Amino acid sequence: MSPSRHLPVGPGRVVAVFFKALDEGGRVLDSSDRLGHKPLVFLFGSHSVLPGLEKLLEGKRKDDFVSGVVAPEDAYGLRTPKLVEVLRRDKIPVQGELKPGMRLDGYDPQGRRMSALITAVEGDEVTIDRNHPLAGRSIRFEVTIAGVREATPEELDHGHPHGPGGHRH
Repeated sequence: MSPSRHLPVGPGRVVAVFFKALDEGGRVLDSSDRLGHKPLVFLFGSHSVLPGLEKLLEGKRKDDFVSGVVAPEDAYGLRTPKLVEVLRRDKIPVQGELKPGMRLDGYDPQGRRMSALITAVEGDEVTIDRNHPLAGRSIRFEVTIAGVREATPEELDHGHPHGPGGHRH
């Protein structure tokens, strides 16, 4: 990324950041360390990072450090009670014993990927929760902006940044 020290973070820009995302208790939920000490690179406005994170970063520049809390509405959303449901055991296509805390991953009838957490098993009834695990929770971000540059027309068209030498689909 050939960043310009003078460009602010905003629409039409490719942004590189080193970050930590922490829960209310200070436990690290995610960080750029999982990327092998490389920054997370994204196209601002492409819905590839949380809206609240973009709000924290907008207008900032290379080498700025930003720390702030993103409310649930701008992170993974509020918890939705209708996503918690009780199913009969025979409706869950998983072999073996089901226990609270297990995750079920699969597809809904429309072919969309879905995930659910088993929260209770009582006889032949299983309670599952399809809310995102971080729904309803605030997230603290600690971010250092590693670079900002104008997106290329191709990146804007594709909706994501391309690496050195371009990108092949």
